Amino acid sequence: MITKKVNSTVFLFLLIFLFGCKSSKVVTDLTKLVNSNKTTINNLNKELVAKDVSNSINNLNKETKQLLVKKKSLNNESSIETLYSVTYIDSLRNILKTEKEVKIDESETFLLDYLVQNKTIDTVVISYLNIKTPTDGSVTTFTYDVIAGDEIIFNMQNGKHKIKTIEFIEGETVRIRLMKIKRKKKVDGAFRVMTDNKLILNISNSGLLRNKGVFASNFTLIIKKPITHKGTSTEFINDTTFVKKMVNEVITDTIYKIEDTKAFRLEPILNITQNSSFTFPIVISSTDRLLGWGYWFGTSSTEKEMYDSYANDDGEALITYAKEELFETKPSFTLPTYIGNDLSISILNQSLDARTAHFNRNFAFYKSDELIARPSKKAEVRLINKSTIYDFPIHYRLVTVSTVETNKMVEKLVPIINKSIKIQLKKNE
Repeated sequence: MITKKVNSTVFLFLLIFLFGCKSSKVVTDLTKLVNSNKTTINNLNKELVAKDVSNSINNLNKETKQLLVKKKSLNNESSIETLYSVTYIDSLRNILKTEKEVKIDESETFLLDYLVQNKTIDTVVISYLNIKTPTDGSVTTFTYDVIAGDEIIFNMQNGKHKIKTIEFIEGETVRIRLMKIKRKKKVDGAFRVMTDNKLILNISNSGLLRNKGVFASNFTLIIKKPITHKGTSTEFINDTTFVKKMVNEVITDTIYKIEDTKAFRLEPILNITQNSSFTFPIVISSTDRLLGWGYWFGTSSTEKEMYDSYANDDGEALITYAKEELFETKPSFTLPTYIGNDLSISILNQSLDARTAHFNRNFAFYKSDELIARPSKKAEVRLINKSTIYDFPIHYRLVTVSTVETNKMVEKLVPIINKSIKIQLKKNE
């Protein structure tokens, strides 16, 4: 492998070019450091790097320094140089080496000179032959494993006698064939491998007579292939992080309210001194944010007791029923239902609201459509006791569901955009 070595003098000029012109005294000082200091990290001169980073930080403008103090949570600007030590830079280089990428803040562009690497090319020798050609008419063969894309480079130096044929065969395809190679002739060439295969090198030196060779020739053949080290790439990116903050936000709450209650008794029809029927409207005063409404009529003390037993965290059972109907969830219970024939229950819906799936003679729920007019009067109710003996204690409940907007301080994750530079170590070809 041919390794490119950059001596300390070249590195010095590179630093001078990257960081701008400096005084002749600084150049002289850096030259002394390069020649004298032998302690390095990752091929970087520690004292040279420390001095140059110090100069770079001193040349930063006021805004950049203040930004570094804020982002790195430093006490003051004098702490910047303490943070960006040689050890700090070395740790970034190690991260780049192991993780194949590292990110720095956009205000840390002065670190690029110690992290960015240029593209380099090494050459690997896969065969070095220094042999004599066959003289008995046979063929000398060498085989090598190659993969698609390999670039094969060969350099040949012939000796004192001619060579009949040298050929490179990829699989069954002849890629290079050299004929009648003259004495002391140099031949250089290259070709690219097409597929993963075996590369066969044949050397033959047959003479005029079959199976008879001519004079042997000493020759040298070097077969190489280049390996490209791509170096690093840089990319400016925006990273989004989220922090918790208290913000003023408009919160929309859904309010369930028992809008109306009634309790009255329907006497038998033979009791002409009392009412055996009752008629009243279902009226909802505010419909601007109305999502729905519903009702339930209990027709006996037993039904009222059962209704009360369904009370939970929502409060009354009718509120739980309204929630389940509004969001079309599976009912968790059934409101007490009247199953007799002596009581006539008529609810004439006068709205364009849509009744939900689960209803009965004495209860129902309706969803309101915000695109349709919303009159306050929703229905007309008429109850008639047709019994001649029994009375009916009626318990009426009306529920409304509406939204209300309030301003509240709530904790939220707020996105923060951090601009950074991603330095990525490319994979070798």
